[in-house]
Amino acid sequence: MTVSASNARPRRRGILADQIRATSGHAQGLLGGGLLCVVVGLTLVSLAWTPFEGNMFDIANAYAHPSWHHLAGTDEYGRDIFSRIMVGGQASLGISCSAVALALVVALAVGPLVGYFGGALDVLATRVIDIVMAIPALVLALGIVAVLGPSGPSVTIALAFAYAPTFARVFRSVVVATRPAGLAARP
Repeated sequence: MTVSASNARPRRRGILADQIRATSGHAQGLLGGGLLCVVVGLTLVSLAWTPFEGNMFDIANAYAHPSWHHLAGTDEYGRDIFSRIMVGGQASLGISCSAVALALVVALAVGPLVGYFGGALDVLATRVIDIVMAIPALVLALGIVAVLGPSGPSVTIALAFAYAPTFARVFRSVVVATRPAGLAARP
């Protein structure tokens, strides 16, 4: 038995394929995606190799201009700027990925529960989320870092706390839209 073309289900593309197709006609999207891939790639390469040690002093080469030997030049202490950028990317990507993961964990714990059970808990949680979202995320994160002190973990916690309400609101709205009709009228 053969399946006719009209009865066949269309093949579902992946999320990445959809994103590439959506940005393929936009130069800015391609440039941003390309730069992101370069930064992530260089950061991953720096885990195993860098042209120079990131903190190696070489006063004789202080303020060297970019060349084949030092791709981005050197700073006032003769440290290779390109190597320092590669090593610095490790901290930046580590903090940002950790912050997003922590924000997702918190939002996945709060959003669906509040959306499913509804009632006074839903109203209270929604108001708290609205209040936190009324404060700009960067200002909120800076305030949290000021309280916790300047360190990588405090920046991770601050960014997670600043962005978790946005994720929680989305998760809550999906649960509210898909929960059974009998639960929608609960007091």
